[in-house]
Amino acid sequence: MQYTIGTRRGAGKAAAPDDSAMSPGMRADPAIAPGFSHVGMFRVLGQPMRVRSALSAFPALLDAALGAFRLKQTTGLADPVHRLDYTLETFGQPDAAVLRNGARELASANDPGALVFALQQDLVVALQHLLPHLLFIHAAVLERAGGAVLLTAASGHGKSTLCWALLHHGFGYLSDELAPLDPHTMDVLDYPQGLNLKTSPPSPYPLPAAAPWTRRACYVPVGALPAPRVRGPLPLRALCFVDYSPDHIAPAVTPVSPAEACARLYPNTLNPLAHPQQGLDPTLAVATRVPCLRVASANLRQTAGLVAREVDALLQ
Repeated sequence: MQYTIGTRRGAGKAAAPDDSAMSPGMRADPAIAPGFSHVGMFRVLGQPMRVRSALSAFPALLDAALGAFRLKQTTGLADPVHRLDYTLETFGQPDAAVLRNGARELASANDPGALVFALQQDLVVALQHLLPHLLFIHAAVLERAGGAVLLTAASGHGKSTLCWALLHHGFGYLSDELAPLDPHTMDVLDYPQGLNLKTSPPSPYPLPAAAPWTRRACYVPVGALPAPRVRGPLPLRALCFVDYSPDHIAPAVTPVSPAEACARLYPNTLNPLAHPQQGLDPTLAVATRVPCLRVASANLRQTAGLVAREVDALLQ
């Protein structure tokens, strides 16, 4: 099948979804609204979110990606104002759907994985508007000795793969892609979406059978991770800049000066303009208050072991 994603130019009558593929994270209820048969209620960083879908393949994949945010008990709750109100309506061919947040159209595609990715991207942007006091950093967040350790890197440089490996070495899980930091307290909140990997990790870190693949990536549900989910906030204790290259013969971990750390961190902040001095003040505060390390990643098992030892030495 050829998959496409873009902006919808026309819509037909919504097709009735097949409830046989319903995920536990989304419940079937034909009375929800005309055209929808699955609804999920979530709370993300304290913000209520509702997702209604008429696409049968969408709920299970969404649950793998964002199931840790799902509210298990919704009866008896007052109906909140949903500033995060996503709908997925089918049109034309059965697998094609259009994704909206309120009345705003985000994407149309015949690939559920592309639609989940579009929802995740819009959610991150929406949270920056709803919570401007937080500094959002593109980083994985792990727990060690009661503190938060951030792993940040340019796309494709091994951040998520190293995060996956470190979960096998006693680190706890807070986030894979987003580090919401309170710049006043230096506390990091948890953002426990499913861990996202673009390729299968090497031995000895196999993926669980519960991890579904899309055309762009694999989602490891939080419940299938080899380490426990840890709830924040946690004090920030260390920052690692990950740099993988096949040319690296052996892994190395070296200290980074505050000036270099600030220069490396700033491009990975998502909402710097919401903060003093265009985000330079909180970025510099992070770079000067916590130890910063450069991780030259090579063999994954050796790299994970070295990072675990170096971080433990820092936190003693």
